Amino acid sequence: MGFPTASLGVWLSLPGALPAIQLGLILLKLEAGSPQDAADILALLGNAKALGRLTMRMEVEAQTPSLTSDARAFWQRITGLWLSPGVAPS
Repeated sequence: MGFPTASLGVWLSLPGALPAIQLGLILLKLEAGSPQDAADILALLGNAKALGRLTMRMEVEAQTPSLTSDARAFWQRITGLWLSPGVAPS
C-alpha cells in the first residue's frame, strides 16, 4: 500500500496536529514506563508549555483512565517530578 503521499510538513500544519502527536506520544511513553520515557515525557510537557500549550498536562490527565494501572502509577510519579522544584522544565 505504501505511505500517504502528503508530506509530513503539510500534515503537521493541520490545526491541532502537533498537540495530538505530543499527547499520543506521551500516552505511549507512559505505557512503556522506562526512565528514558520519563525524561522524554518531561521534555514533551516542557515543550508544550513553551509553545503555549498550557493544557497538555490536563489533556494527559483526562486520558489516564484508559491507561493500564502501571501507566497510571508512572504518570503519578512523573507528576511528582513535574511539581518538584528544580526538576520541571522551564
